[in-house]
Amino acid sequence: MNGASKIKIFTGVIVWILLVIGTVLFYRSAQGPGKELAAKLDDYLGKPQQTVELWNPSEYHLLTFGDPIFVETDDSSLRVGNVSYIDFGEKFVGYKRGYTKEAVAVLFGNTPKLESGDYIMHHESDGSMGWVLKTMLPQEMRDDIGKLIFEAWQQNESKLIALFQPVIEKSVGDASRVIREDLELSLVKHRPELDKLSTRFQKDLLEKKLLPLVREEIWPVVQEETTPLVKTIGKEIWEEVSVWRFGWRVLYDRSPLPEKHLTEQEFGKFLDEKAVPILEKHLEEIVGVQKNLIRSVAKNEVVKETMSQSLKEVAQDPDVRNLISQIAKEVLFENPKLRESIRANLESPEARKAIERANTMLDPTVIEIGRTLFGSTQTEITPEFAAVLRNKVLHKDQCWLTLHTKSMGNREEDRVEVIMSHLKEAGFRNEEGHLRIPFFPAPPGGQIPLPLLPAKDAPVEAEANNKPEGTNVAN
Repeated sequence: MNGASKIKIFTGVIVWILLVIGTVLFYRSAQGPGKELAAKLDDYLGKPQQTVELWNPSEYHLLTFGDPIFVETDDSSLRVGNVSYIDFGEKFVGYKRGYTKEAVAVLFGNTPKLESGDYIMHHESDGSMGWVLKTMLPQEMRDDIGKLIFEAWQQNESKLIALFQPVIEKSVGDASRVIREDLELSLVKHRPELDKLSTRFQKDLLEKKLLPLVREEIWPVVQEETTPLVKTIGKEIWEEVSVWRFGWRVLYDRSPLPEKHLTEQEFGKFLDEKAVPILEKHLEEIVGVQKNLIRSVAKNEVVKETMSQSLKEVAQDPDVRNLISQIAKEVLFENPKLRESIRANLESPEARKAIERANTMLDPTVIEIGRTLFGSTQTEITPEFAAVLRNKVLHKDQCWLTLHTKSMGNREEDRVEVIMSHLKEAGFRNEEGHLRIPFFPAPPGGQIPLPLLPAKDAPVEAEANNKPEGTNVAN
């Protein structure tokens, strides 16, 4: 390398150093957002990184090289470091993912002040379908999708109803016919079990509970509510009865004379001309008495308790539940005729035509929902979908750490005494002089605070099966 090249390189380095210093000085003198950025630059550039040892006193936990470390507050989260080295043992040199009690981490210059008793919590996402749904559908996204669906329904409501109403009516009609026919067959098939249950409930329920309930609670109410009206109606009817007309017809019907049934004819005439008009005149009163009777019985606490208990006994009876389950399977869930009926209607030309036209109407909404959930080539994928891809496909972000310090006020002081006792046994610093920070398991679930895009991720690393025999290791 000649002298001119050395001068160029030296000059370039000096220029870059001056640019960095100038930028820092400019933002230090700025106000508002610039001042905040200056503070962050001070953290990163003005404070050195530090290496710490992560240590668990008793349990193995899954860690990966590069697992991030965050400091979380009530309204924000800040990445302050990452796992930089894990020793899984001689058999697993080069492995970057596995179970361990110890690891080394690098903490950035923005890390809060560390003191004895500070600790780290180890988080794992469970990766379940519930976690996927919760991650993919946060409340804001659910609101957006609900709004899209509501607007699409408002715009196309009448057209969609007109399209599918004939198909639905035919499907429901055919399914109802099949269910009705097969229900009758199933009841006939299970007649012995029904008779057995009927006999048992007649003895255990009807005779022991319901009949005494009618005698002691319901009948007195019926008498109290109906007696005044019955007396009134009975008196009016009796006043219209002609004892002479009924009497001689009874005698004539019992005589050997040829024409008979005069009593029956007279009674029919009396009902049509006298009794029925009297009852019709009191029809509103009869309806009122029925309403009062129903209200009075419904308010009776003994009746309510007995009926509720009786229905509960029937509903919870193992034989009843087993029989209902068998009938439901035969008629609804395992009925090939019902399945064929539904399939035939859904695959009919009318249904296909309705679905095609509905797809055309709703296609813009479906595309917009897809963009909301997954993103697009113009907007990139959504952070939520990226988080699921990283977790389920790339096996990233399954574990992360959170730092809890006294200086940030986010540590649990009840835990500090236990931590201090463990640290006294292990030492506050390791052989290299690095600070020891214990880490403990956090409750399962949750999501890494800062979702990252998966585009630049490396392939999944092999996992070190380095736990002692007799302990479980996830594949």
